[in-house]
Amino acid sequence: MAYVEHTPTTIVHDDEHTYGAIMARRVVLYLLDVLEILLAFRFFLRLLAANAASPFVMFIYRVTEPFVFPFRGIFPQISERGSVLEWAVLLAMIVYAIVAWGIVRLIWLLSAHEEPVATESGVEHREDVYHDEDTMV
Repeated sequence: MAYVEHTPTTIVHDDEHTYGAIMARRVVLYLLDVLEILLAFRFFLRLLAANAASPFVMFIYRVTEPFVFPFRGIFPQISERGSVLEWAVLLAMIVYAIVAWGIVRLIWLLSAHEEPVATESGVEHREDVYHDEDTMV
């Protein structure tokens, strides 16, 4: 009988995703969080009739205006005694959350096809392996 010596190999699984894809998803979600917080500040500052001459309020309005502008005029603003209910801000928050979810999902779908496999020289990625959540490959 012949004796065969095998060198140990390591298979690295990154939850079916590459490190770059995970980081890209985190960046998209972080940017969404920052935008949502800024838009929430704007919504409540307008709702509570904050002093528009305040430097902080001016900063929030200037930074968020480009993100709210595409949604202006869809629904009427409701105002009373300086307080403004800005429907455009709420719509922007919803739309940007949906867009970010779509981008994160696309990143996940594109990266889910890479399967790390062990070789004698190290770990390589196979792109011909498809992983579905319901099936075992």
